[in-house]
Amino acid sequence: MSSISGQHNTKLTTEKEALKDISEPKVPRKRKAPARYEVGREPWYTETSEDLYRKIYYEALDLIVSAINERFDQPSFKAYAKLEALLLKSLKSEDISYEMACVKEVYHQDIKVEFLIPQLEIFKVLMKERKLEYFAEVLDAVKNLDYNTQQMISEVITICKLLLVNPATSATGER
Repeated sequence: MSSISGQHNTKLTTEKEALKDISEPKVPRKRKAPARYEVGREPWYTETSEDLYRKIYYEALDLIVSAINERFDQPSFKAYAKLEALLLKSLKSEDISYEMACVKEVYHQDIKVEFLIPQLEIFKVLMKERKLEYFAEVLDAVKNLDYNTQQMISEVITICKLLLVNPATSATGER
């Protein structure tokens, strides 16, 4: 056992010694761009390696933030989020007028809004003993209802089905 830990300590010491021999990062040499790329002004060069890597870091950070924004600012994701919020807000007795307007506009062929409003009230009464915070919990609760109860809240079931089959985002954001 002691020989294994001794080998491990020797390996760490060797790695630390190897790191001591590594020099500080250096700024790449200044290169002149080909004439076809010159715009007429002098190109900008970093003075220190810190400036160079800071520039690279912030460029990468900007790309990551823009990719996240592109992924979640899609119309399909917003409609998906509104459907989910409709179910969760109705269970908490919050205002759902904004979400209902979206349902009327986007899902008017799939959901009968005149039946949905009273069914949401029935759904709230059925789930009053449970504290449902996420759609997955709502889905499990709906699955556990018996057939007759599910028929009473058919439009709520339709919303659950739409949430299950609709893609949250499109492939454009995945690229």
